[in-house]
Amino acid sequence: MQRSPRLSAPARRRLRVLGAAAAALLLALPSGAQTVEREMFVSVLDQSDKPVLTLGVPDFLVREDGRVREVLRARRATDVIEIALLVDTSQALGSQVNDVRKGLGAFIARMRPQAQISIVGFGDRPTIYADYSNSQEQLTRGLGFIFPIQGAGAYVLDAVGEVLKGVEKRKPERSAVVVVFAGGREFSTGDYQLLIERLKARGTALHVIVIGASTPPDVQTTEGRNRELLFDRGSTETGGRRENVLTSMATADALERLAAELLGQYRITFARPDALIPPQKTEVAVRPAGLKARGILIPAGTAAK
Repeated sequence: MQRSPRLSAPARRRLRVLGAAAAALLLALPSGAQTVEREMFVSVLDQSDKPVLTLGVPDFLVREDGRVREVLRARRATDVIEIALLVDTSQALGSQVNDVRKGLGAFIARMRPQAQISIVGFGDRPTIYADYSNSQEQLTRGLGFIFPIQGAGAYVLDAVGEVLKGVEKRKPERSAVVVVFAGGREFSTGDYQLLIERLKARGTALHVIVIGASTPPDVQTTEGRNRELLFDRGSTETGGRRENVLTSMATADALERLAAELLGQYRITFARPDALIPPQKTEVAVRPAGLKARGILIPAGTAAK
């Protein structure tokens, strides 16, 4: 029978060092790793697009870069929300203006107790018609300034960028941008991808209502393509919604569905391993079959209002 070769003294020392390193690595495995808490605002809708309001911790599933995270708490989101209403006041608004005003008025009335709302027109150039407020008088006055500007095109990307400057300065814990688009030709030259990254960084959801879904979108120009990419990818990546309606008369119903979703959101808290490099992607789902969930991370270190 052959004997195993005897190790030299230097080899034995190397094995002892490697053994010590392996032991230290075992002590540092995830079971003993420190965690930090992160939070999300989450919408849960049924197959009829109505909010589901009866869920608890066991119903939510959070993954980051494919790894499951422990959900610690779940409650209805009663937090104040800042909402920037961006309205198409380009020539394309035309005779649809009364339907749009009516729909916005009903949306404001529904959200006002829980929201600080601003109104911004983006025809010709971004123009503030009402600064953030929950005053019925101030917001009603702002609605009165909405009208189609003859000969004007749309500046959606510029308007989103201007609104984000204020959001980045104030750092609200919960915020949303709601775009009501009537089909004006786009003239902004902004970077849609940069806008999406800024929205995500501030935890600001983008919601879009497009009037005239039967009309082909303006994608023949670079500006028009950038706007469509902002609408599609921006709403998806920030936990928002995009809804296309055939006529301006359906604007009020679309805004009512959005209000119901925002008022029915959850605030969930989950545990994440404390690491220097944050995950690339955070996803939320719900276990009951047939339900859909979408959400956006609350920025780390944002203080509750």
